[in-house]
Amino acid sequence: MPLPLPLRAATIGTAMLALGGCTALDSFTASTRPLDTYELTPATTDAPGRGLGPNVYVEEPAGSGAIATDRIAVKPDALQVRYLPDGRWADPATEHVQLLLVRSLAATGRFGVVTGQTGGPIPDWVLVSDLQDFHARLGPEGEGASATVTLRLSAIRDADRQAVASRVFTRTATAASTATNDLVASFDAALGAVLSDAAAWAVTTMR
Repeated sequence: MPLPLPLRAATIGTAMLALGGCTALDSFTASTRPLDTYELTPATTDAPGRGLGPNVYVEEPAGSGAIATDRIAVKPDALQVRYLPDGRWADPATEHVQLLLVRSLAATGRFGVVTGQTGGPIPDWVLVSDLQDFHARLGPEGEGASATVTLRLSAIRDADRQAVASRVFTRTATAASTATNDLVASFDAALGAVLSDAAAWAVTTMR
């Protein structure tokens, strides 16, 4: 079944194009028009602490070249990566996730200074991460879609550079449709769940 045409620039474009007899994935080509830009949201907490805990430095996550870009990745199969033609992230995905992880940890109120910038206070902990999955995936015959986010975190105690704990967080969220705004919403849901779980883990691990 052909996928819907992109909406006009005043609205948010669809994820796929139906051009003649081509499938949606065949239409993923470079666009000459400006791309709509999207920002995701950090996790929040209902009961923040007092911000008197340890200082944390959050490193930019490692990520493959397919992920460390501002383009929104779609995997038609396990080996291939393509990108939405009408949307981009506000920053490369690894930088964007770093910023949202910083904000999610800070929102708990259980840490002192949480930063991804060098030159700040000496950290008590360094949070190292690997963004292993950050992509949408289409269902069979282009029907339906979902987004998957997988983030591996390691807590390093700065005093002795000892790796104290590591954990992998992964979530998948179903998109309401293959329209770009719905795909982005599924990224936000999946990443939000990962960040919420990661923040709770960090609070109990990095004391």
